[in-house]
Amino acid sequence: FNNISEIKDKPFKFHFNKRSNLVNSFKNRVETETVGEESTVLSVSIKSPVKERAEDFINALMQVYIDNELNQKSRKASNTIEFIDGQINSMSKSLARAEDSLQQFQVKNAELNISGGSLSTGSDGSGGGSPGGSQGNFFGKMTQIQSELEKIKLQIKSLNHLKSKIEKDQDLNNYAPSLVTENQS
Repeated sequence: FNNISEIKDKPFKFHFNKRSNLVNSFKNRVETETVGEESTVLSVSIKSPVKERAEDFINALMQVYIDNELNQKSRKASNTIEFIDGQINSMSKSLARAEDSLQQFQVKNAELNISGGSLSTGSDGSGGGSPGGSQGNFFGKMTQIQSELEKIKLQIKSLNHLKSKIEKDQDLNNYAPSLVTENQS
């Protein structure tokens, strides 16, 4: 039909299909195959007597597929960011506990006066320790706590860096997962 006057007085017939029948019809006519042996690219085709309808269907199918993939990636990124935020929160709490522990240790041991290579525990000058005894424990414990603090700070910095890469949608393949998965309680 080239113009409307040709069809103006002609009768039309309509056939209504059930949605499930229409879906099955398209599903049975769609063919997919990989482009190469190890390829991740698919070739999608459909058998149809109406070329335009087939093109519209394939284009709509691809758009749904692309939208679905984008939604999945977005959910994964959101879940990853949520996980990283939880890890940062956990590490921040751990850092606060370690800092509190260091501060309490320093306050508890504030009466230790180290001078001239000897350790005294009080203001009476009675001694109470030797250069290798309590002094070694004090510095050992202090060094251990400071080491834990630095380790936690490094983990928080690493998690923040990973989070910013995810938010910028950068490639994470070269990122060291050991810095992320290590969990301190």
